[in-house]
Amino acid sequence: MTLGLEERPAAVARPWNLLLETGGQAPRTLPAGTTVVSLFDQIGTGRTLLILGEPGSGKTIALLQLARDLIARAEQEVEHLIPVVLNLSTWAPNRRKGQAAALLPLNAWLVEELSSKYQVPKQVGETWIKRQQLLLLLDGLDEVRAELRNACVDALNAFQQENSAEMVVCCRRQEYELLHSRLRCQTALYLQALTLQQSQSYLNQLTADLTGLKRLLTTDAALQALAQSPLWLNIMVLAYQGVALTDRPETQAIEAKQQQLFNTYIRRMLTHRGQAMPYSPFRTLGWLIWLAQQMVRESQTVFLLETMQPLWLQQGRAKHFYRVGTLLFVGLFVGLFVGLFLGLIFGLFAGLVGGLSFGLIAGLVAVSSGEKIEPVEKLTWSWKKAREELPRGLLFGLGGLLVGWLVGLLAGLLVGLLVGGLSVTKIEVTTKPNQGMWNSAKNAVLAGLVVGLFVGLFLGLIFGLFAGPIFGPIFGLSNVFVGLFLGLFVGLFLGLFVGLIFGLFVGLNYGGRVCIQHFTLRLILCRHGYMPWNYARFLDKAVEHLFLQKVGGGYIFIHRLLLEHFAAMTDEQVRELLN
Repeated sequence: MTLGLEERPAAVARPWNLLLETGGQAPRTLPAGTTVVSLFDQIGTGRTLLILGEPGSGKTIALLQLARDLIARAEQEVEHLIPVVLNLSTWAPNRRKGQAAALLPLNAWLVEELSSKYQVPKQVGETWIKRQQLLLLLDGLDEVRAELRNACVDALNAFQQENSAEMVVCCRRQEYELLHSRLRCQTALYLQALTLQQSQSYLNQLTADLTGLKRLLTTDAALQALAQSPLWLNIMVLAYQGVALTDRPETQAIEAKQQQLFNTYIRRMLTHRGQAMPYSPFRTLGWLIWLAQQMVRESQTVFLLETMQPLWLQQGRAKHFYRVGTLLFVGLFVGLFVGLFLGLIFGLFAGLVGGLSFGLIAGLVAVSSGEKIEPVEKLTWSWKKAREELPRGLLFGLGGLLVGWLVGLLAGLLVGLLVGGLSVTKIEVTTKPNQGMWNSAKNAVLAGLVVGLFVGLFLGLIFGLFAGPIFGPIFGLSNVFVGLFLGLFVGLFLGLFVGLIFGLFVGLNYGGRVCIQHFTLRLILCRHGYMPWNYARFLDKAVEHLFLQKVGGGYIFIHRLLLEHFAAMTDEQVRELLN
């Protein structure tokens, strides 16, 4: 359906010259059939537009339709600006420990978002912004935390004034009108509500059994008001298929009717297309409610399994279990590995003592390294970074004088080059659930093996050359070559052992630790009943039953209003809904 558009110049703080050219500030209904892209074209050079609407009125759809048209143009003619769709919900002031919050410049936020959402290298993103090559399509101003929205508007205005950027911003009307700051846009559009005739015409085009709903719309004033919203009209179609006139809810209050509609929708979707969720209804709704509450609290639009943080543990006791669990799992993993090798070489006692010592150290390091879980999704190598880290490797090598000046110095330089050249890149564009953690595990094994084998072979050759002349006389070997061969064999074995232990710690640092932290966090959340263990399977089932939508490897609720509805639900309301 083509939505009606209304121009509202008074909603924005417009430049003085534009005010003179345009004249009056009263809202003006645009001709039927006017599209957002046609109005956007009429604005002229340096286009800026604000799209307002009620919840569920189609603001995001209008923005995406505009993006589709602008992308088609940019693909045909390279001189057009690059359209990029981003959600403002992730914007926040730049907070530093011990300092007051400062405004995060929009260009810094844009560089991070281009890198994380679209895998645009940061240098390329900075160049695009500096050369004013982007056309920003920014959704979700109302999804920014309420106490930060005015600051976000100020950041948008500062960026636009400095860069003369073309941009479109979407926001709910009520949330925007509560702000004391106003966007410096050239004009604003308000998406008008559907007429009753449009709603009825849409229902008549559908083949589903909607006889009861069509009759309700002729008599129920509250339902007629809600049917003016594209979102609510769609919810009605899904919730009231096959509902007879005698099933009509009695309430006439709009807000109460919205709650009834969502509850009816939820109840119907628990058994969608004749298939019930493979979990109990109470648990299903409880898990969705908990997820919605966390997403609202963290201002998240898309949920990714790998983005779960220990902050999601609300109880202090659960956080304590998380720290202890991380220490135990990391310590157990390292202790078993080191203890097994030491036990094979030096005996059971040495294996126990060494395993416990290394395991305790590794566990304490993991706990003290911070609670934030950051997946290691991509490892890159840079000779420039390796050269910069070489002095640190040299210092590490000088410490090796305690065990031999030549071996320590060379080993330190090798470690500085290998580890110093590695860098971590986080990629949020995923194609399967929990891809970040699978990549982290893969990179941990890769980094550990590569570094461990290189260091092990190097140390093995050094140990072998020094051990050859020693092992020959000890074993009574008169042949120098036999002694050298034996020493080389023993040296390689010891070198590989030391190298693999070192590689183990490198692997923990480059992905292994975050995998253990993620495993521990999910174990505790599952133990407390916040989620099932196979969380991806549950989320996929929620997609099948139209509670969520899948976006790459992430998940979003089918609409922000449904997210907010779930986040506000209590256990008592769930029991009433299921009775």
